[in-house]
Formats: sequence, C-alpha cells, structure tokens
Amino acid sequence: MISNHKIQTALDEIKDISRIDLALYTEKGKPVAATFEPEEDLEDAITSFADSMAESQMLSGYHFFKVIVDGEVEYILLTKSQAEDAYMVGRLAVCQIRNLAAAYMEQFDRNGLHTGSTVYLDAYDPFLYANTTKWEQNMQLLGMMEGDLTCQDGGTEGFLADSDDALLILSVPFLADHSELKNCQILADNGQYLLLGK
Repeated sequence: MISNHKIQTALDEIKDISRIDLALYTEKGKPVAATFEPEEDLEDAITSFADSMAESQMLSGYHFFKVIVDGEVEYILLTKSQAEDAYMVGRLAVCQIRNLAAAYMEQFDRNGLHTGSTVYLDAYDPFLYANTTKWEQNMQLLGMMEGDLTCQDGGTEGFLADSDDALLILSVPFLADHSELKNCQILADNGQYLLLGK
C-alpha cells in the first residue's frame, strides 16, 4: 500500500488546482485521506458501491469512483461538488492514485531484483514509543508474502555486518545518526521510512 502521506499530498495538490474536494476510502469504507470532513457517515454507501458493478456513480452530492489496481478494487474515491468538472477531476485523481499504487507495487514486485533478500529493521515503533531492531511476527509474514524476504533482527549493525546484498528498513530521522549508510542506495522512501540497499 502507498503511504497515506503520499496520498494526502496528491489529493491536496489536486484540490489546489481544481478547487474540488476529494476523499479516499478503503473498499471497506475506512478513511485513508481527504481534503474535507464528510458531514455524514458514508461507510455503508461506500461498501455498497464497492460491491456493485458500477465503476462510478453519483450519490448524495458525491461522485463515487473505484480505484482498480491489478483487477481489484483498492480504494473508493469521492469528489464533493456539483460542478461539471467534478466528474473529470475524479477520473484524473483515480488515474493519479492508480499510477502511484502501480509504481509502489513495481518497487516490491515478487519477481524483482530483491526477491529472496535478507532485510533488517531499524525503526521507531510508535506503539512502543521506542526504537526497535526486532521484527514482529505479523511484519515477518508480510515480508515473506509480499517480497519473499527473509526478515532478520539486528538493525543497522546487522545490515552492515551482512556480507550479502541485504536490505535495511530505516526510520528517516535515523539516517543522520549513521554516516556509514551514506553510500547505500535508497530504493524506496515513503516519507517515514527508507528502504536501503548495499
């Protein structure tokens, strides 16, 4: 999934240009990002639309659009406007979000260059309010399923000691603390975390 920060930035930029408010939800009706606060609960309407055959629809003053990535509904986009341009702006926003999602997925393609790599973690855990270099079980499962990665504990020190072409997930602020990482390649940056390679 794309970071909510990148999606929010994209929606804000589209609103700045078009003057049309947008909101993005999961197919389950959970909010992801928005340029306005909806006045009513739209969860039922969004889930109903997600399950329908329609790709777009007008309901309760909103244009609803499906964001389909790799043949599956990833998001539901809403535009809030009665203006004629609201439909066109919604379609353009769908294209932008779909392209962001596709670019993100290409970085982590299962058949990609880093398939089977070892990955280390050195990140701030907001639930622990502390730095962690240990993988939780759910994150190990995601690494194995999404990128065929081998998740190793050990943080930056383990990454640097690894003689193979390993990967490191690093909280952005931590990069300044590790001058020895300056020659590493930044493979991905979602604004909060970096994916580094040797």
